[in-house]
Formats: sequence, C-alpha cells, structure tokens
Amino acid sequence: MTSTSTAQHDRAGNLIKMFTVMRREFLSRVKTKGFIIGTILMPLFIVGIFGVQIWLATISSDEIKKVGVLDQTGELYASLENNLDAKTENGTRLFNLEKIEMVNNLETSKKVLAERVDAGDLDYYVILDQGIHENNHAEIYGKTASDFRKNNEIESAITKAVIDQRLTRSGLDGENIRKLMKPVRLEAFKISGEGKEQKESEMKIVIAWILCFFLYMAMILYGAIILRSVLEEKTSRVVESVVSSVKPFYLMAGKLLGVGAMGLAQFLIWATVAGLVSFYGVTVAGMLGANAGPNVELTHIPLSVLGYFVLFFVLGYFLYATLYAGVGSLVNSDQDAQHMAMPITMIFMAAFFCSIYIINNPTAAATKVLSLIPFFAPITMMTRIAMETATPVEIVLSIVLMIVTLIGCVWLSAKIFRVGVLMYGKRPTLPEVIKWLRYA
Repeated sequence: MTSTSTAQHDRAGNLIKMFTVMRREFLSRVKTKGFIIGTILMPLFIVGIFGVQIWLATISSDEIKKVGVLDQTGELYASLENNLDAKTENGTRLFNLEKIEMVNNLETSKKVLAERVDAGDLDYYVILDQGIHENNHAEIYGKTASDFRKNNEIESAITKAVIDQRLTRSGLDGENIRKLMKPVRLEAFKISGEGKEQKESEMKIVIAWILCFFLYMAMILYGAIILRSVLEEKTSRVVESVVSSVKPFYLMAGKLLGVGAMGLAQFLIWATVAGLVSFYGVTVAGMLGANAGPNVELTHIPLSVLGYFVLFFVLGYFLYATLYAGVGSLVNSDQDAQHMAMPITMIFMAAFFCSIYIINNPTAAATKVLSLIPFFAPITMMTRIAMETATPVEIVLSIVLMIVTLIGCVWLSAKIFRVGVLMYGKRPTLPEVIKWLRYA
C-alpha cells in the first residue's frame, strides 16, 4: 500500500470517527431532559403568547364601559359625548355615557354614584369640576382605576371638549381649527439602485431586533454547551481514552458538529412552530374579530432573509464555538472557564450593542465597517440584511471574511486543543499557550 493510499485511508478513518463523535454528541444532547423540556416549552410559550393576545383582544373588543358624567359646568357633556367616540371591533361605541344630575351637593352625589359602581350599574363616573377651564382638573372613579388605555381615551376626550369650549368662548370654531391643524402622516419609501420605489416598513426594525437577539442568545447558549462539554470530559479523564482512538482535531470537530446540529434542529423546531402560530394565529384572530396588528407582516419575512439567517447562524456558531472549545481545553474548573470565556462573551456583547447603532444609523460609514468585522458580522450584517440596507457585494465580502477567520480560528483552536485537552493542574499562562501554537 502506497503512502498516498495510506494517508487517504487514515483520513477516511478519522472522518468516520469524527462523525461517530458528532452522532454521540448530538444524541446525548437531544435525549436529555433539559433539551426536551426546553424544545417543548419554547413552542408552548410562543403559543401561549399568541393565545393570550388573541384572548385579550377578543374580550376587550366586546367590553363596553358604562360611564356616568357629572358635569358641574353644564357645558361640556354634549361635546364630551361627541369626542368620546372610540369603537369596539364590531363597530359599537366603547363608552356608553350617562349624564348625571347633582343630588343636593357634590359629596352626596359621589356617594350615590359610588353605590351604583358597587352595584355594577356603572363602570366609572367622571367629575368635571366647575373650574376645569382654570385648573385643568377632572376626576374619574371606578372599581379599577388602572385601565390606562381607557383612562387616556377619556382624558383625551375631556381635553378636546374643554379646548372646544375655550375656543367657542373666544369666538373660534374648534372643529375647523382641528381640521386646519390635522397632522401630516409621513410614509417612507426606499429608492433602489434601479430607481424603483418600495414602501419602507417599521416592521423591518422589529424583525432585525428579533433575529439579532436570537443570534445573540444562541451563540452564548451553544458556545457555553461546547465549553462545558470539553471541560466535563477533560476533568473526568474520559478524554484520555477518547484521544487514544480519535485525533484531537477530529474530536473537536465532532463536538462542534454535534452541538451545532442540535442547535440547528432546535431552532428549526422553534421557527416552524412560530411560523405556524403566527400564520394561523392571525387567521383565528381575524375570525374572532380581534385586531391582528403587526403580526400580519411577520408572516411575510422574505425567504432570502431567513436563508441568510441560517447561514450567519451556522458561520457565527462555528466561529465562536471553536473559540469556546479552545478555552475549554485550557481550564480545569468552572471558575477558570468563566474567567477565560469572558473576553469571548464580551466580544459578542459588543456586537449586539453595535446592532443598536446600526438600526439607528443604517447608512453610516461606521455601520458598513462594523458589519464587515468577522466577529461582529453574525449580528451586525444580519441586522443590515433584515433592514435591507446591505448590498450583495458587502454581504458576500462579509461571508468570505467570516469563512477566512473561521479557518484561522479552527487552526489555532485545534493546536491549543491538541495539547490543552491532556494538560492538568494549573491554568497555562499566555506564553505557554503561544509556545503550544508554535510547536504543536
């Protein structure tokens, strides 16, 4: 057998062993209670959120409030009734007003109204003070005074009624003035390089936030799993028997692939559930008469964005996982692992905070630079892609730089892993690690 065929045979054998390690790592993780519970609980959490939103929207759409109004000025009730025109989803008025007459004095009237609230005849009652034009003060009473949305609607209607009365006293028409002062609604359109116009949506910012936050949490979570896996096998001396049959590089690669496959499988399960719940949740909400709100747009995330998300998830995972694996081979305790992993975590935290700058400054020169830094790109470039501000050339350049950096990190981590995984005792110093890189 020639040396070439021998090398090919050894390489094939090492690859088989690597996939064996990958399979063992994957199956040992997905069979744990933590993985099963986490994978199930997250979809249940997503379903619960949508269910609660639909339920709240449904019950709020049918809940008409009975409000008694004691107008001490004798001038504001009609205007208040006209301005308080909020409606439920089926088109009925949200507030059913009743004009209350004074009984003897204010205190007696308040006692009578309080009894009606206790009896369920009224939900609230409002006192419009005689001097409301001067002191800008009104009061609302009810069993629950913390329904801020309804309180704000009532407050806004009272304010309009008072302002209309003041304008009328000054000889001005409040309705005409409101028409003249009606605000302008600004719609944003993006002009592409071909001169085409495309309406911009604030939902792009929401999508960018969701995707980059998920990437941030995934990198931290799965990187920590890699670190913990290497540390556990090293401290239990299991790695000694494993290394005798599998070369350290292929052992490390198998671990990275196994945990990565677990993370990708978990993500696909969550994404599938989230997509189904988002789509059918909007449909159910519409059937029940509830307001679906911006969730409709979440079901229309471009497939290209999802494809890039998976790509940057995979590249970002392997980039940081190789670093965590290298750190795991250097340390001998959880405390040392936390200290050594802190710089890696800080880098990724910096990338997450940079995404905030990118969202607020999508076309700045610094934004382009930050999205090309390999250790930042999984979050920063993904943010730009979600907001549709990155050019194809910039995306390709970012991916190429990440791949080159990943190859370098794999080479460095493999050298460290080869020596460090069999080293016990005190934590190695930086000069010792550099020596490993030179001679390993």
